Amino acid sequence: MGSTPISLSASRGAAVAGLNPYQSRFDIWLVMMEQIEPGFCEKNNYQTPEPFDTAATQRGNAFEDGIIEWCEKKAGCEIMAREELFTHEESWGDMTCHTDGVYNTGKMVQSALKIHEAKTVNARYFGTYHWQKPTEELPAGRFPKYYEVQVQHQQICTGINHTILTALVTPFDDATTVIPDEPIKRSIWVNTLAEMGFMYQFHREEKPAARAALLEIYREFMTVNIAKAIPPEPMTETDYKWLHWNFGEIEADKAIVNACAERKSLKKEMKEADERVKALTDQIKRFMADNHADAFKPDTESNGMVILKDGKKIASYTKNKNGAWSFR
Repeated sequence: MGSTPISLSASRGAAVAGLNPYQSRFDIWLVMMEQIEPGFCEKNNYQTPEPFDTAATQRGNAFEDGIIEWCEKKAGCEIMAREELFTHEESWGDMTCHTDGVYNTGKMVQSALKIHEAKTVNARYFGTYHWQKPTEELPAGRFPKYYEVQVQHQQICTGINHTILTALVTPFDDATTVIPDEPIKRSIWVNTLAEMGFMYQFHREEKPAARAALLEIYREFMTVNIAKAIPPEPMTETDYKWLHWNFGEIEADKAIVNACAERKSLKKEMKEADERVKALTDQIKRFMADNHADAFKPDTESNGMVILKDGKKIASYTKNKNGAWSFR
């Protein structure tokens, strides 16, 4: 065990690396400091973080067993070590992880084992840039960076250098869909979605360069921010709110007085500029309307109006490729 009194879990690794969209480094620092020293937040005038449970977490818990069963059938082997704790020791402390499981390939040697990691993803999120199903052009596919961190973290802890991340995509609305309580019905849902093509698998091997960078980030966070109780630099608006919690009045120095004055002046200029842009836009559109009556009638066949100066377009009010009207 290293010099820090608390271990770093895989679920926290992405936040420490600044890649978790749900928790910043400052968030996780507060959580860990409160664990080390109960009352730390109150003592230092921070708001105590509240535990959170996202819809994604609820979906994942609901379909975990069904995904396991599907993966076992596909792989033709049992998935063992479910929720087993693994620990890896570093000079600054311990890294830990709980695996979703490990494929029992029948060859009980590290090189033959594969980690099972399951994710349940909303279809809307799966349709963003963060996800890309494996294709000929991109055989490895793509999934969010904070999952990549989790995968490498787990591989370091287990000593297993191959992970199969299985993603079940749920095409229904989280807010209105009631997930059944009975395990058998949940399994039916998983198999039905898989048969409809909503199950994808991604293979990941160890990435030495990424691991080295990740371990360096961990080392600095644990030896500086945790061991010395120094808050990390704020990254998000929420981080600044944590820092500003219940601190009262602060006397400003000259640089801050000037910064506040300049900010106020710029905001006034921006407001005046926005108002002027709107007035000019209205003037140009009025000119278009007076000279081409169809320009503002989307129910007509007109494609709008273009203003020219010496043959060069200087403004337009036309339909875009989606059929919506746009002024430029």
